Amino acid sequence: MRPANSELSYDSAGSDSNPAITEIHAYLAARNLVLREAEENTTELNLRRATSANEFAENCLRPARSPYQAQALPEAEAARERQHCQAVKLRLAELRTRLGRRHRAA
Repeated sequence: MRPANSELSYDSAGSDSNPAITEIHAYLAARNLVLREAEENTTELNLRRATSANEFAENCLRPARSPYQAQALPEAEAARERQHCQAVKLRLAELRTRLGRRHRAA
């Protein structure tokens, strides 16, 4: 997982000149914030929100087709972020399992 302030690291060089890349970074940062909220307050609603945010982020990271390549992250960065999306899925599954155990114990 990334450090708690990972959403602040999305100001990569050149993104200021490309609004599409800036927007993708904003979606990734929003996903990280919603995930943190789900970790701090694990409810079914927060887990659904984090899952939706992660799925949206994954869709933003698909390889772009012509003529939209300039509106996508560089492939190395996109691949890294796709791996992070997979890690988020695993983390959400862990949180969902833990929430289920708490409900069964109550």
